[in-house]
Amino acid sequence: MYAGLNETLKQQNIRVSTVWGYFRKRIEEELAKDPDARASQEYLRRLDSIATYHEVLGDLERVGTGISQVFEAVQDSLEQFQRSIDLTVTHLTAHLEGAIKLLRRAMSVKIPEDCPVLPGRPIIKMTDRLNDVAADLRGFASSRLQQWIARGQIPRAPNRDALTADLVQSVFGEGELEVRLLKTNASRPQWTPVTRLEGSGGQRLTSAFLLFVTVGKVREYDTGISSAGFLLADNPLGKSNANDLMRIQTQMAKAYKIQLIYLTGISDENAQSMFDNHLFLNKVQKLRRRDLVTVDKERHALWAASLAAKPQFDPVI
Repeated sequence: MYAGLNETLKQQNIRVSTVWGYFRKRIEEELAKDPDARASQEYLRRLDSIATYHEVLGDLERVGTGISQVFEAVQDSLEQFQRSIDLTVTHLTAHLEGAIKLLRRAMSVKIPEDCPVLPGRPIIKMTDRLNDVAADLRGFASSRLQQWIARGQIPRAPNRDALTADLVQSVFGEGELEVRLLKTNASRPQWTPVTRLEGSGGQRLTSAFLLFVTVGKVREYDTGISSAGFLLADNPLGKSNANDLMRIQTQMAKAYKIQLIYLTGISDENAQSMFDNHLFLNKVQKLRRRDLVTVDKERHALWAASLAAKPQFDPVI
């Protein structure tokens, strides 16, 4: 475009010069026919007083050079802007690829095969399109960036979740990931959309536990740490003490090396007996409005004796 404009300016320069020459020649011819013609003499006198036609029409060459310089500067800025866009698209593409890999890894987390409840079932299911997504995601990232630029607004969040979700939606469409969570029902495996989770308080708590394990397992791929650490829960047995739900929690903790620390005041021996370590605490006094506790060794001994007379479960944590 810029080269074409420069060529156009040169052609106009030539045309103006040619027309100017024809105009002067015509006046000289008319004056030769009638040397006494005052009009022709006046026209010729005025033409001679003008050094060049550039004084009338301006210096097209100078103007053309100035315009060309401006366009060259603009072109350089546009090229720099395009390089910035290309680099941004590259980063967005890498981020999008990483997000899709995490989703695939989340689908690979399953209930342990040796768990008596829902063995080997995946915790999360998503659309089958996740496995067939295009290998080259650059086009999706580029298109989304252009939309953000057109709107003048980029999704922002402290942890980039909004941007990640928007990028993923550019591939699958909003709400089309079809994320479903395993329903902790021992009768038959079911996966419920995460927006319509149902069930008892214990089932919902166990579902939250499964999500915690899934997040820890997915994080393992990035950090290389093969354990989610520990989970400290305040009275989970108050909601979740059914045998099948407790088995899911303890077996998952064992399989994925999670140390469970459950605090409870519920004396449900069936649920408590699934844990091999028990620590009984007694409040002994208050100090500056804080309760001080101590280990109740006597009660712990009684508990151990009561378990000795009952069938024992395998240690899980």
